Amino acid sequence: MANGRPNAKRTKLSSSKSCNAQAHGKRNKKKGKQNWAEGLGHHPPKAETIARHVEKANPILTDLKIESLPATSGGFTALGKRQGKGIYFKSMEELLNDGYTEIRWDGITSKPLISSSGQVFAVLAGRPDKSDYLESCRIAYKTIVEEGQDAAFSVQETC
Repeated sequence: MANGRPNAKRTKLSSSKSCNAQAHGKRNKKKGKQNWAEGLGHHPPKAETIARHVEKANPILTDLKIESLPATSGGFTALGKRQGKGIYFKSMEELLNDGYTEIRWDGITSKPLISSSGQVFAVLAGRPDKSDYLESCRIAYKTIVEEGQDAAFSVQETC
């Protein structure tokens, strides 16, 4: 005992990877390259996920040419039309008059939107079709509102 404490055996930690970890790393890297080559990305979905969501999806084929859409420099956000100082968004009536189509949707079933070149450019993802899902959402919403009231947000910080 030193300083009133029992002597403990110290384990030396090494910063280098073990042989096993290196082998797993190489295997995972090889598998990752194979997944990318197959168009699956780093984390391919499980077969049951594909069966539940993708195979049941009813795609909506469009004549949209994605390359003709204006986008921000990052390419992740479409640009709204600017009118004056702010951004102007068209009304539903204006969009329909411009030739757009309204898509009726139940909010549950997944529907991928497919461009003229066969590329998925958006997905109406849907929500779980479970009887208790909406009640769970209501409870979560109520809890968030109550916590927000207790937090004493200013008028500018609330909806």
